[in-house]
Amino acid sequence: MSEEGNGWTYTADDKIYLVNKFTDEGQVAFKLIVETNTELDAARKKTMQLEMAVRGFNAVISGQLTDDMINEEVENTPEE
Repeated sequence: MSEEGNGWTYTADDKIYLVNKFTDEGQVAFKLIVETNTELDAARKKTMQLEMAVRGFNAVISGQLTDDMINEEVENTPEE
């Protein structure tokens, strides 16, 4: 998918098609593809932001841990 001088194009099977020549239904489907890809990009960006936030929060917690915080009542086993 790209926007060139003639408008949007759709590539399939090594051929480039002009979207403005699609049927109305095809043009709606194409628009939905573009909108969905935009939403996916935003979701990926948000996921990366949230993952970075979690790493940052874990770093804050890790930086303050001391031996006197260990729960002696629970057997310490490594997480898998």
